[in-house]
Amino acid sequence: MKIFKKILCPVDFSDASRDAFEYAKAFAETFDSALVMLHVSANITEAYTALMPDFPNYGVHKEEDLIEQFNEFSNDWSGELNKVIRAGTPYLEILEYAKEKEVDLIILGAKGLSKFERLFIGSTGEKVTRKSDCPVLTVHSKPKGLPIENILVPIDFSPLSYAILPIVATIASKFQAEINLLHVVEIGQRVDRDAQVKEYDYFERVKAKLADEWELPQEFEKIETKKFIRHHVGSAGYGIMQFAQDWDIDLIAMATHGRSGLSKVLMGSVTEKVIKIAPCPVLSIRSETAG
Repeated sequence: MKIFKKILCPVDFSDASRDAFEYAKAFAETFDSALVMLHVSANITEAYTALMPDFPNYGVHKEEDLIEQFNEFSNDWSGELNKVIRAGTPYLEILEYAKEKEVDLIILGAKGLSKFERLFIGSTGEKVTRKSDCPVLTVHSKPKGLPIENILVPIDFSPLSYAILPIVATIASKFQAEINLLHVVEIGQRVDRDAQVKEYDYFERVKAKLADEWELPQEFEKIETKKFIRHHVGSAGYGIMQFAQDWDIDLIAMATHGRSGLSKVLMGSVTEKVIKIAPCPVLSIRSETAG
């Protein structure tokens, strides 16, 4: 099963996008994928040409600089690589290119160079994750690193979370990684001791009930898989982050929301929270397109 035939890595030549490109190379090599580097810059040439007749020359030099940066970024990559420069709004250009060229996976950095760029690029990443039809791998600056040996898949036992399992199984098989399935039961922070005891009793009952309800696809038969049910005081997102830290997780794979309804609110909010606070890269997969 070849799931990532074409990989898109948007770059702004920051350290964050350099880290993302390391993962793009690893995935492209592992899946024998075509790799595309995309840089999106504001289209200011036309606006300034009217005021500065020599401005088009600046555009030429700027493009030459970009090509040089592309080459520097990719000088240790010998596989297939297409370098693309576009002008416009970054997230729109990324999504449009991905749709036009039938991209199977987008890998991008979560932060840029400065505080302003982090705000801007972070917003771009969030919009791409929310709107992309294909999976998106978000790589934070200074990630834990490669290789990918330990994958975490949060599960809420809904069809949305189960739909991504065949893709995750293929990734684990290719990287020879172990899969950790995690279900987090949220426990409220109670001052009342009796109420807290009741909540923990409820957790134990849920844990016992769910222990036998893991329905895994046949792709998991040859993959080392561990199953965990944990309670966490507070949101599920922080429970997932804590597990990832404690168990030395290399990659978190999660379903992103559907297009409408309650599932969009719940799945979207947890996945987006994890993307922001996770100690490792997060692969978000739109469940209705996972098959």
